[in-house]
Amino acid sequence: MPEMHPNKLAFMLMMIRLDGCLKCAADSYRALRGCELCARRTIRRFEGSDQNLIKQFEPARKDVLKYLESKDMALKKAA
Repeated sequence: MPEMHPNKLAFMLMMIRLDGCLKCAADSYRALRGCELCARRTIRRFEGSDQNLIKQFEPARKDVLKYLESKDMALKKAA
């Protein structure tokens, strides 16, 4: 998928929410090992089913689409 595809952005947002990335400090053990390893670890440790993971994805997708729509509306008003 292209980098700015809504589904790709939604997956990243879901992972940020699951991993707790916003609380990660640059000098923490998690950060020193890298985001990719942390994301893989989070998915492995996820205790729900794939269906539960999809349920986590859907709200993230809605949030991304809502954001992109509001940004598009703001650009149209500015033009």
